[in-house]
Amino acid sequence: MIRIKKVHIIILLILASTAIYPAVIENSRCAADQGDMKEIRAVIKGAVEDDSWLYAGDADYIEKILGNYYEGQLLKKLSRDAWEFKKKNTDWYSRAVLVSINVKQQNNNQATVMAVIDVEDCTTEGRQRGSAVYHISKESGKWRIFNVSYMWNAEV
Repeated sequence: MIRIKKVHIIILLILASTAIYPAVIENSRCAADQGDMKEIRAVIKGAVEDDSWLYAGDADYIEKILGNYYEGQLLKKLSRDAWEFKKKNTDWYSRAVLVSINVKQQNNNQATVMAVIDVEDCTTEGRQRGSAVYHISKESGKWRIFNVSYMWNAEV
């Protein structure tokens, strides 16, 4: 009969826990990264495709809608520009669609995201493709865009 002493059991538990502990941390980190990735994608998709600001009755409501995606000075500028656009007698016959997204760099509270966007003309069915680089940050548990640059190509 094999005699196992308490010391052997303790050593086995220590060895087992050190083998499991890093795997648990890694899986938790991956799960957190996946959660962040999902939130990042949702923010970029909303920023591109949400056109509900077109139906806003005042500048404050536009800022509230855009505040779901943007922050800081960029939010202020876009809200002001959107309100000025709405005040003019204009028609809007296009819609933007997020084609693809690629998170190029991410740490705990900042990320750089590249996206491909199509803007479709609903009357002519023409389409213009562009790309964007979004710089986003996470504050108070929410990802928001603080800087963006676009490059538009010819019609596709």
